[in-house]
Amino acid sequence: EDTVLNLDPDVITVKPLPLLTLDYFLPQEVQADDPLTSEVEPVVPFTLGVRVKNTGFAAAKNLKIDSAQPKIVENRQGLLIGFKLTGSFVNDATAQNSLLIPFGDIAANTSKMGRWIMETTLSGKFSEFKARFSHADELGGELTSILQATNAHALIRDVRVDLPGRDVVRDFLAQDGDVIRVYESDGPDTEVTNRSGVAVFESGGSSNGNANYRLNFPATSGFVYVKLPDPFDGRKLLGKVLRSDAKLLAPENAWL
Repeated sequence: EDTVLNLDPDVITVKPLPLLTLDYFLPQEVQADDPLTSEVEPVVPFTLGVRVKNTGFAAAKNLKIDSAQPKIVENRQGLLIGFKLTGSFVNDATAQNSLLIPFGDIAANTSKMGRWIMETTLSGKFSEFKARFSHADELGGELTSILQATNAHALIRDVRVDLPGRDVVRDFLAQDGDVIRVYESDGPDTEVTNRSGVAVFESGGSSNGNANYRLNFPATSGFVYVKLPDPFDGRKLLGKVLRSDAKLLAPENAWL
């Protein structure tokens, strides 16, 4: 016997989720007092950075990241090393001075930058840097995690890509193995050409009481990075830097 049963139509609503990738940035070398010398060297602040990138189709609402303090897992000299947090920023705006940074809302297909300015008690070099994540149990734990991945990068410097259409938030220049990349706050992750091996630093005379120098290397398309020894060992102050096409470099993009 065939039976026909009429049912009312139903609707299934699927709401999109944010999908987050965290990229952490930490310099390989930090500068403070050198335990192997008799003099006391000054402390140089360094950046611990993170970029939160939302590749999902929904905004991440009222996002907070509870990051852990960096820690040394191997210290061959057996010395006590401490870290001090001196400032916190979200997209270069001052935030509460805590490793728990409130990012607010992160819209779909956008990113936000977090920076912690830190100091350490002793100079040293990080030989390895790892980061991991977990999702709060009250939000469903790992089964429904909106966190896709966490990546760790060796930070070279906070820089700023000032191409037309970019924002004014600083970006991260990092080294991944043999490859240098710039990780932008609102753009792509782009490989940078390293011209250090063919660059030449030479005197260019003086004017108005200031010494001028030239940094020469072959013309290169895209982003370029050059690192050379400072012949003055940091005793000079860096003035303005002009490119050969008369473009004035952003102060974040040249340093001693």
